[in-house]
Amino acid sequence: MKNTVIKKSVVENMKMTRIPTSDLADGYLELRPNAIKLLTYFYSKGDGWEFKNDVIASHLGVKISTVRTLISELVSKGYLLVVKGKVINYFVGKKEVSAYRSE
Repeated sequence: MKNTVIKKSVVENMKMTRIPTSDLADGYLELRPNAIKLLTYFYSKGDGWEFKNDVIASHLGVKISTVRTLISELVSKGYLLVVKGKVINYFVGKKEVSAYRSE
């Protein structure tokens, strides 16, 4: 099988998402497959993106109740923090969650 080389100029024009390797490596060990799927979906969204469970469920091909369960799993394992106030803020990733908690 041949290796594929992607030219730098092509990569620069592509919209890409960066996910910390530790979140993926740890996640594969401690999260269910759909929770990993949701985590990567959250990472793919930009700042200011509005979380809507019905839209997320549609994109992931799961029920809304499943999205709620998966969000709870991500929160309990430290991959997601939901801060409620005038605006609901979501902090995605173990580094972001621990940074917010230490403030």
